[in-house]
Amino acid sequence: MKKLLLMSALALVIGAPSAAYAGDHEGGHKGEHKGHKMFDKLDLNNDGEITKAEFDSFHQTKFTELDADGSGVITKDEIEAMKEKWKEKMKEHHEEHKGDTPAEESAE
Repeated sequence: MKKLLLMSALALVIGAPSAAYAGDHEGGHKGEHKGHKMFDKLDLNNDGEITKAEFDSFHQTKFTELDADGSGVITKDEIEAMKEKWKEKMKEHHEEHKGDTPAEESAE
């Protein structure tokens, strides 16, 4: 049970920054949609409810992504590698959108 909780927490911690970042750049208020975006990611069949099977499936996918060598365990090195990938992805995103201004800022 502790492993399931640890995996769930780890997946949410790693997934949360990208979900929050996406919510900040949709033209609405900062972070306004991040809770909805995470719910939508977990609600795999889009029925407005998250079942235990959907929750488990989402987190199994995240676990598999983190377990780069397929060993069945996640090491600190794999976490660090994922962090570096995420940082690089965010850097590329910033470069692509350099100079873009959200609608709320340009209206001021």
